[in-house]
Amino acid sequence: MGGLYNPISDGLESLPAEEKVICEEYLGFSNASITQPQMWYLLRAFGKQLGHEILAHEPVVVDFLNEFQEADGPASLWLPTGGNWEIQSNIYKQTWQHDLPYFSAAGEFDWQDYIYEADVRADSGGYVGICARFSSIEQAYLFYLRIGSGNCRLAKAPFNTLVETAGGSLSLSQGTWYRLKMELDGKKIKCYVDGQLQISHTDPSEIVAGKIGLWCYWTAISCKYAKAWSD
Repeated sequence: MGGLYNPISDGLESLPAEEKVICEEYLGFSNASITQPQMWYLLRAFGKQLGHEILAHEPVVVDFLNEFQEADGPASLWLPTGGNWEIQSNIYKQTWQHDLPYFSAAGEFDWQDYIYEADVRADSGGYVGICARFSSIEQAYLFYLRIGSGNCRLAKAPFNTLVETAGGSLSLSQGTWYRLKMELDGKKIKCYVDGQLQISHTDPSEIVAGKIGLWCYWTAISCKYAKAWSD
């Protein structure tokens, strides 16, 4: 084993057979399902065992702004996963209300440390929020408002993996715009509502990288502004 390995260009297929077995058995990654963020996580976790000299990964510059100033219909910069997402009069909306989480993501899979904020509105009860380091509905951080309960939460996909609930209560109502913000710096995550820090969390097994996103559960959601940038 050993040698120089670039995970972006080489991929899992380029690993010797015995090392592929280690990757697949320990982390459950298969050749068909491996993603770029998962590869980086794999290498960080098992680099010493694999005996590779890992090429340095230059930080990716994050620079994204969308105020949905385009014609009504699908949003060109966003990719939905479930639900009915479309732009209506410069507002990005998901209009279905069911007991399933619906996501829409933008950006790049290799975004790592960044700040992401969005103006969101719950158009009925339920949960509305943003997500970060999103690579699939099974791998993302979810920061969201629980309109009926009057609080906010940070969770880690899959949907029911709760990480932390903000202390105290918030005065929340449907039909009101809220600016949600997440700051991601390695294992550290900070979450804000309208500029006020609500949650500060350190994840010992952090999701390394992924897109930004919007999501909702049991409600329709609207978004009129989304911005992400490197600090």
